[in-house]
Amino acid sequence: GQQGQGQQGEDDPPKCIRDQVRFIYDELGRDPASSPPPSTTHNYATTSEYDEEEKDDEEGMDAGSQIRYLPPNDFVRITKEVCQFPTFFNGPLYSRILKLWNDVVVCGGGDDGGGSGGNDDGDVEVVTYRMFR
Repeated sequence: GQQGQGQQGEDDPPKCIRDQVRFIYDELGRDPASSPPPSTTHNYATTSEYDEEEKDDEEGMDAGSQIRYLPPNDFVRITKEVCQFPTFFNGPLYSRILKLWNDVVVCGGGDDGGGSGGNDDGDVEVVTYRMFR
């Protein structure tokens, strides 16, 4: 029988997670300038420590692509296709990614003194492509 799973053909190598996520964000991602996320005033490009890595890691993607976001209803594609979790994990997975991002990146999370010092006004409320780098 045929080995492998999903829509991959016998000769197709499995796509890496980065490519899968990029494809979904290219297809469904929303631009904050034209479709602002709900009830947030956070500047999505404030984490300067990641800027240099982004230049190397995301060749061919402009800065606007980095801050494209998926609302929870569209994020279900990541949950099911990339993570291969059932749909009911979508909400908890989305929430967990935001919690970890806000605790570690936005608020500094560690003892290095970085971040905004726990200011809830700066918490990100949507999952952006940049979080998957």
